Amino acid sequence: METETERMEQELALARRLIRCKTLEKCPDPRWKLIEHLTMEHKGETFHRKLWVAICGGAVEYIEYVTPEGEKVYQVERFELKPESWYKETVIAPPCSMIVSDQYDTPEKAMKQVDFHKETIKPFFWKVKKD
Repeated sequence: METETERMEQELALARRLIRCKTLEKCPDPRWKLIEHLTMEHKGETFHRKLWVAICGGAVEYIEYVTPEGEKVYQVERFELKPESWYKETVIAPPCSMIVSDQYDTPEKAMKQVDFHKETIKPFFWKVKKD
């Protein structure tokens, strides 16, 4: 059975974490790094290109661009980089990496897909149960 002191220590630890991160949702995921964020101005609009890489080499890229018809498109690509990309913070691509690419009409839908890919890509040691 948990003592009152242990319960209070757990609550204090949670409070410290909340204060440090503002909210638990805003805590950065230690498995992912934003290694590239480029912006471009075109006809008064700002376009972004962001590339996140996981510690295992999985990568997710968010790209904004305009089609020849003038329609703004938000593209999300999922592919593999070498694990060295994470700690060197630069793109190091292996040959023949498979790319999964989707296009969206709103940035919210695109960022939702980015979050989905980031959540589903897990290094093998995150999946191993420790006894």
